[in-house]
Amino acid sequence: MKFDSYTRLFRFYITAGILFLGLSVALVGWGWESHRRSLDWVRHSYQVSAALSRTMAGLQDLQTSARDYHYTGDPKALASHAAAAARLDGLLEQVRILTADDPRQEGKRLALESLVTHELALCDGMIRSREEFHAAHGDPAFADDPVMARIRQTLSAMDAQVRILLGEREAEMETVRTRQLSLVTGLLAVQGIFVVALIWLGRRVAQLKRLVTVCAWSRKIRHNGEWMSFEEYLTRVYGVRLTHGISPEMAQKLMAEFETAEA
Repeated sequence: MKFDSYTRLFRFYITAGILFLGLSVALVGWGWESHRRSLDWVRHSYQVSAALSRTMAGLQDLQTSARDYHYTGDPKALASHAAAAARLDGLLEQVRILTADDPRQEGKRLALESLVTHELALCDGMIRSREEFHAAHGDPAFADDPVMARIRQTLSAMDAQVRILLGEREAEMETVRTRQLSLVTGLLAVQGIFVVALIWLGRRVAQLKRLVTVCAWSRKIRHNGEWMSFEEYLTRVYGVRLTHGISPEMAQKLMAEFETAEA
């Protein structure tokens, strides 16, 4: 009975171990996917911050090239201005796409686009009429540009919002990483317990398998819950082909009994 009980328990542990291993793989996969999403959001925040910096640099190039052309009339400055304006459209579109996931940036982004449109109009004014703009607005190289100042403030506010969001996402990523580490550690510990239990049960089953139960009265052998003769046991378990003979002791005994019976 002990052998059958341990065998069933061993099979149960194997089945449970396989199921638990599958569950462990699924949980670890889910954890790594959560960590990957958190890491993607952190990278996204850095991309937004970089896009805002590039937008500010693009606006400065736009203003500088317009002022250069206003003073020098150099066609190269005009070409630089056109290239800066073309890049600026792409940069603003990039900012729009990258900040679409954060509704708190929507108002700032719209204000930025309006201010950039205004700044483009001022730069175009410098280019269209160098002398008239100089006469009306003074020396643009030294005059304060309130529009550009407001653009800088708007970009700074947007970047500050990105930094706040970045901090939240980095904290979330650290939480996910810690949870993932704890999950993996726990799963490894449970798997270790399963392995130790299986090793112990396997050894116990192997020990019990070497024990043969023999009936003290009929001399039959119990195998897999069935009682059978010694010959049948040898045939089933070991595949032995049997033949019959008689031992010398039994032959002498039988001859003695035969002689006694004849006398």
